[in-house]
Amino acid sequence: MREITYEAYRATVVLLALLDTLHTNCRALAKMGRNTHVLSDLAKKFSRLHNRAERLNKEAAELHYDDPEYDGNPQYPKSLLRAARKMNREARVVARFYEIPTKEMTARDILFYGME
Repeated sequence: MREITYEAYRATVVLLALLDTLHTNCRALAKMGRNTHVLSDLAKKFSRLHNRAERLNKEAAELHYDDPEYDGNPQYPKSLLRAARKMNREARVVARFYEIPTKEMTARDILFYGME
């Protein structure tokens, strides 16, 4: 169970980085005049998704770090992981469709950035 909560936490960290990148890139592309209205709307959508992902991240962190003896519903960490992965896939599909650049990063890159 501990592995699943850690995987859920890592997935939410990657998701947050992706959504932050997409939000920033949408705003930059809108300011450059490329599909201004569409990209502004997408930036707002990615901002809302980022807020939702922050809640998922907080829940996953609480499960992983604050409650090592988690004995609640064993499906809960799995549902967090599924939700984070689904949001990640959907965000990438939208980015590819609108040709919004994303930076591929793994959880290891993000979690251990700066420790090197």
